Amino acid sequence: MSKTLKLGVIAITMLFAVNAAAQANAASKAKADASKEQKIRTLLDLVGVSKLGVQVMDAMLDQFEQLPDLPKEFITEFKKLAKPEQLVDMIVPIYSRHFEEADIDGLIEFYKSPVGQKFIKAQPQMTKESMEAGQQWGDILARQVLQKLETTR
Repeated sequence: MSKTLKLGVIAITMLFAVNAAAQANAASKAKADASKEQKIRTLLDLVGVSKLGVQVMDAMLDQFEQLPDLPKEFITEFKKLAKPEQLVDMIVPIYSRHFEEADIDGLIEFYKSPVGQKFIKAQPQMTKESMEAGQQWGDILARQVLQKLETTR
């Protein structure tokens, strides 16, 4: 076998080996990604992201009902279209970017603990109260700005 042919065979063999390793690595990464995604979904379910999303949506829709030009059937149709699992699907990649799988494991462990369960139970009420506080804060700031603008005229 000529030296050129031997080098060609070696090069082709190396390409196949590199390709096989890359495919094995990609398959391993896909399996790890699927495991991480499932853990994220477990975490999101555990902390009630879907329920919290519905709570926030309902609060938003309550505000929308005050709009005079809003068609009456808007709220009903909006609620028909809103699927909490779609929100979860959108949130999974966000958690995946910000947390390693070990972090997700730790969060799951925390939220399964007594203090984590206490936090989960209190979170909807805390969110409601926080939204109300934010609205009050915005009202106070708006009044201050309007008052300041009136005095400068």
